[in-house]
Amino acid sequence: MGKSREGIKNDGRSKTRLYVIYNNMMSRCYYNENIRYLNYGGRGISICNEWLKDYNIFKTWALKNGYSSNLTIDRKDVNKNYHPDNCRWITNKEQQNNKTTNVYIEYKGKSKLLQQWSNELGICYKTLQKRIKKWGINRAFTEPINETFDFENQIINYNGKELKLCEWCEKLGLKYPVIRERIFRRQWSIERAFTTPERERRAKR
Repeated sequence: MGKSREGIKNDGRSKTRLYVIYNNMMSRCYYNENIRYLNYGGRGISICNEWLKDYNIFKTWALKNGYSSNLTIDRKDVNKNYHPDNCRWITNKEQQNNKTTNVYIEYKGKSKLLQQWSNELGICYKTLQKRIKKWGINRAFTEPINETFDFENQIINYNGKELKLCEWCEKLGLKYPVIRERIFRRQWSIERAFTTPERERRAKR
């Protein structure tokens, strides 16, 4: 059964990225008002006692096992708990391939995850999702990209390098809906859109 927010450990440490990850992990497993609780604590996913009782033990494990600012915590087996033997640090793209909600899509005799089709076809994941919902698989996979409407596939030149907008968001750890609004609705420069913290954007509303 889930706990109230007061039941989640909070010892007043500064909110470093690693500490935020730790608190979010706690919340998913033990705070029944978390929107993701049903997929974690609600189905029996818990945190090992060592990590649960002491953030410093979790921090020590993280720093010794590949933690860096561009990686997220992932359970190797999504049906098992948060435990040193079942956890690792991976990119957001790699984590997409390990979600329980992933569905394999069959096309031309091949069965792959949508993220894998996205990589093979060179079409952003979000674009494929929208296309399949609107057109079905065959047209979604074969219709030429229209950058006027498929914003996430637009090529953006930044710091002398060209990538699709969705690729920049993934590379820089940015939220695509926020960046899309900044560039295409607010007409911000690429530099400003990519470097302005999200909290500053909210403050300007």
